[in-house]
Parts: sequence; structure tokens; C-alpha cells
Amino acid sequence: ICNSLVLVDVNGERLEGEVLDFQQASAFAKRCTVEGSTNFDVTRDSNLVIVTAGAKQKPGQSRLDLLDTNTKILKSIVSQVLKYSPSSPICIVSNPCDVMAAVASKIAKDLPPGQIFGSGTVLDTWRFRQLIA
Repeated sequence: ICNSLVLVDVNGERLEGEVLDFQQASAFAKRCTVEGSTNFDVTRDSNLVIVTAGAKQKPGQSRLDLLDTNTKILKSIVSQVLKYSPSSPICIVSNPCDVMAAVASKIAKDLPPGQIFGSGTVLDTWRFRQLIA
């Protein structure tokens, strides 16, 4: 699927474990290197960026409160992605996915339509439709 996979995480300790997991799994892949960093410079000129970052929903926390928290996280990520890979397609899978993809598009307002997209679920789509109805 790819020749190189780069993971970026602010939590360097967790990142180390994630990289090791992917490196072991890549033994079954055709020549895929895996590296990790806490800095986005390793993502320079990426062919595709997938954003999975976001806080977990806490017990009793509404999805709108989660949206506020994850919007702050997404702002910092999108700005770094655009700095190092301004032409790369960006796939958002952070929850709530459809809303976060729309937020990312607003953050990166000068990008062509379709460069940022979400890969959500039917449930997230239904929730989003109910929210804007």
C-alpha cells in the first residue's frame, strides 16, 4: 500500500510503542518502512495525511464539548500538516468525524474542495444531519 509510514504523536512514549507495533506488522508488507516523531517535519511532502488525533469522550461529556476539545487539537495539527505537505490530501477520522472534517476545511480555508475529507461512519453522518437540521 505504501513504501513509508510516518506516525506523529505528542506523546513520545506512546509513539514508541505504536511505531514498534507497525514495524512488526510491516513484516507482512512489501517493503514498508515505519518511523515516528513528535515533530511534523518528518511528514514533509506526504502523499496522504490521515488525522486520527483527538481526545476520548469522557463519561458525561457531550459530543459538543468533545468537539470543542478536538477542534483545538485539530487546529494545531492542520497548521503543521499544511506547513510540511500543503498539497497532500488530508483524511480526517477524529471524532466526531464529519464535523471535524468540516472544521478542518474551515481551518484550511484556501485549499481546493475535496483536499480535506472525512472517513466517518453512518452513525456520525446521522448525528451531523440531526445537528444541522
